[in-house]
Amino acid sequence: MTKKLVFGSKFKYEIVLCDYCRFHKCDWIEATPQKHPDFCLKPKSFEIANEYVPKEEFERRVKTAKRIGTYQPEKKKWQFSIRVAKGLSGEELRSLMEEINKWSKKNNFKLTDMIRYEEPRWF
Repeated sequence: MTKKLVFGSKFKYEIVLCDYCRFHKCDWIEATPQKHPDFCLKPKSFEIANEYVPKEEFERRVKTAKRIGTYQPEKKKWQFSIRVAKGLSGEELRSLMEEINKWSKKNNFKLTDMIRYEEPRWF
């Protein structure tokens, strides 16, 4: 059996947007719902569509995107924002990321296997 390199553990309810962004110059491993970075050094961008989608679907995607990011008109990109997403629970964030991954093949956001994400043990 081979061992994986693991940098630490987090409870699943402590997952924040940083766990999906993981910018290498940011201390994202330490980010929790109570302690997150003051600002994102270089947030990841995401797409809301690769091709034409009907107006109603586009508006729904924009509404969803506004829950985790901001639109940068000069770059014509949506970018993650820890300030926007700070109130989301780990489960809400997981669900949003699954949906966002379906919008474009360029969106492939997942949790790293270098952090052990655990369920809390309540005694």
